[in-house]
Amino acid sequence: MLRFLLVGFVIAVMTGIKIPFVSGEKTSFIILIHIGVAVSIASNWRFIIGLRWTDPINIIGSILGVAATLIIIFTLKDIDIPLISGYTMAFQVLAVLLFLKVGLKILQDRKKESLTQRPDFIPDIFCLVLGYFF
Repeated sequence: MLRFLLVGFVIAVMTGIKIPFVSGEKTSFIILIHIGVAVSIASNWRFIIGLRWTDPINIIGSILGVAATLIIIFTLKDIDIPLISGYTMAFQVLAVLLFLKVGLKILQDRKKESLTQRPDFIPDIFCLVLGYFF
């Protein structure tokens, strides 16, 4: 569900559709940060719990996450990065990184062998809140 929110928000911002309470480039960038954190936590919590850090897809996803975090920090601190200047370009680059992470997660879900089985007793919202605040 969060994946659809991510795609819908990026399409709405990039096409110029007016979204309530989103008034500018910085606001949309910060909202994209929060959606990206939520998507990342919701999609990776079972591998974090299962300690599956050596899976190549998780390693690539972690590298993309670090790149996204550096872009967020540099953009919010107004530090110039080559080829990324301003909130609009940072929004686009962050959206591409998040789409790549979602694509990796879909690829990982489609693998025939399941690394871990998802426990039914842990709801997604619990893991989302736990990961977001800790």
